[in-house]
Amino acid sequence: MSDAGSGSQRSETLVGGLSRLSDEQALAHILEHQAVIRKRLQTTTKALQVFNSFSAARYAENARAIEGYARLLKQTQADLETVFKRVRALKRAVERQHAEEHAEVLNEIGEAPELED
Repeated sequence: MSDAGSGSQRSETLVGGLSRLSDEQALAHILEHQAVIRKRLQTTTKALQVFNSFSAARYAENARAIEGYARLLKQTQADLETVFKRVRALKRAVERQHAEEHAEVLNEIGEAPELED
């Protein structure tokens, strides 16, 4: 019997809730609120579309510039590697040609640290 009683209470609660929803003033308020939310969503969507278009254009512009900088860095790195190879070769040649003077200098100032490539 308690199941039948609680089922009846649930039905009454549901009917009571539906009857409150049928109140025209409440429905008008809900519709008005939905219209405000819909307008806000449309405005936000439009703003996001404009922003996304702007961002895509900026990204394309900046991507080209970054690619140019990357190429420049790679070329600079290759140039520096060439320069350092030449400097090392000159250093070895001077060391061989002027071994005594080189030894004297090393005794005075000490061994120079090796630099990383």
